[in-house]
Amino acid sequence: MEGLANVAIENLMHTKLVAYQIHTTIQKFKNSGGARRRRRRRPPTASRLKGPRKRFCLQVIKKRPRKPDVADVHEWCSAATDLDL
Repeated sequence: MEGLANVAIENLMHTKLVAYQIHTTIQKFKNSGGARRRRRRRPPTASRLKGPRKRFCLQVIKKRPRKPDVADVHEWCSAATDLDL
């Protein structure tokens, strides 16, 4: 009877040890950032930049040609169809 009690105690101690090792491994993994979902990096805009980079970005945006609106496209298409080739 005493032998069975010792085996049961050893099994219990082993189970607790394994559970503790699993727990500590999971905690290390969580704290390392490996378990966190990585956020997608959004492309930088002028509002999220600071200092010289922001000034440079605003200058580039200012110099960039504007996107043509529907009226411009319609005008160009009608002018292109009026040409005699």
